[in-house]
Amino acid sequence: MNTHKRFPLFVGLMAAAMTLVLVAAACGGGDAPAPQAEAPAVAAQPAAPAEPVKEERPYYQGKTLRIVANFGPGGGADMHARLTAKYLRRFLPGNPRTVVVSKVGVSGTVGANFVYASKPDGLTIGSFSNVSPLDTVFGEGVNYDPGKFVPLLSFRESQLHEWWIIGTAPYSTLDEAVGQGSKGGPTFTVGNELACSSQTLGYRAAKDWLDLPLEIILGLPGSRTNVMTHLERGDVDSQSSTMWFTLPRDRPGWLKDGFVKAFAVRAGQTKIIGPNDPLPGNGELTSEQTPPYVIDLLQDPEQKRLWDLFTSDYGPTFRTIQAPPGTPDDITELLREATWKMVNDEDFRADYAKFFAGEEVTPTRGDELAEYVIEKAKGVDEVVKWAKKYVPECGF
Repeated sequence: MNTHKRFPLFVGLMAAAMTLVLVAAACGGGDAPAPQAEAPAVAAQPAAPAEPVKEERPYYQGKTLRIVANFGPGGGADMHARLTAKYLRRFLPGNPRTVVVSKVGVSGTVGANFVYASKPDGLTIGSFSNVSPLDTVFGEGVNYDPGKFVPLLSFRESQLHEWWIIGTAPYSTLDEAVGQGSKGGPTFTVGNELACSSQTLGYRAAKDWLDLPLEIILGLPGSRTNVMTHLERGDVDSQSSTMWFTLPRDRPGWLKDGFVKAFAVRAGQTKIIGPNDPLPGNGELTSEQTPPYVIDLLQDPEQKRLWDLFTSDYGPTFRTIQAPPGTPDDITELLREATWKMVNDEDFRADYAKFFAGEEVTPTRGDELAEYVIEKAKGVDEVVKWAKKYVPECGF
C-alpha cells in the first residue's frame, strides 16, 4: 500500500480511539472519580414550641360530694348534714356540688353500714349521730368496725343527753325516785328502741343501782323528733334525747307549762360543764332549775366509772363526720382541713347557733377523734362484762 493511502487510515483510527476514550469517560470508566453534585443546602428549622405545662385540676372540681345522714329529717344527724352541705364545698378545692342523702334505720346502723361500704374516693362521707366503739358490743345489724372509719371531725366535745319526763308522772326529778323500787313506790316508764344498746344497759343498771321503780318499754325510736312524739302521745312517761337547747324552740311552752320536765342528765360531762355544775339556761329553764346528773346520784365509785363507760358514746363520737375505710391520705387531709375551716367559719357558727337554738359547736379535729376512738375501745371488754348481766338478750 502506498504512503498516501495509509495516512487517511491512520487518522481514522486515531479519531476512533479518541471517541472511545471520550465515551468511556462519560460513562464513568477509568480510575478517576466521577464529579459529585453538591448536596442542596438544608434550611434552618425553628425550634419546636415547648409543651404547655398543664395545671393540676382540683380534685373536687366537677364532682358531687354525697353526705349521708344516718337519722331522718329533723334529727341531729340530718341537721348537721345540711349545714355541712351548705358550707363544706366552700373549703374544698374545686367547689363540688353537695347533696344530702338519708339512710335511716336500726338506730343509725343502716346509714353507717352504707358509708362503710362506699367507695373510699372522698365523694361519700357520713354525717353520723352515735357511731362509737360501743357499736361493736351493742350494734344490731352492724356491718362495720367503728374503729376503721376515717374520722374527719367531731362537732361537739360532749353531747348533753337529758332524760325527760311528762308532768303527770309520779316523779319530777330522778332523785325523787331513788330508793322507791324496793319500797313499792309508783312505777314510771321509759322508752328506748333496742334491748341491745348502751342506753338500755344504762337504764337497767340505774334501776338496780338506784333502786328505781322503773319499767323499760322497747321498740320506740330515739331521735329527737320521735321522742317528742312519744311523750306527746303518752306512749311512755319518760324518754331520753339531746334536746336541752332545742325543745323550747320545737315545743315552746312545754317546759314553761309543765307538760314535760327535765328529769335527769344521763351524759354530758365536758371540760366546760362538769358533773357537778348546773346546765346553762335554755330560754325556759334557768340553771337553778336544771336536773341532777345520774352519775352524781351513784354512791359506788366503781358504778360511777362504769356509768361513764356506758355513756361514752355521747362524747366526741356522738356528732361526727366520717369517711369510709381506706380513704387515701391525701383526700383525708383535704377533707379534714376543709371541715376544720368550716366549723371555724363565722357564718357557719352563726347558722349552727340558729339550727341548735344557741348551742355552740365545740369541735374536735379528725386526727384527735381517731385517738379518742382508740382510747375508748379499750373499755369495750369491761362493758361486755356488765352487758352480760343487764342485757342478757344481747347473747354475749
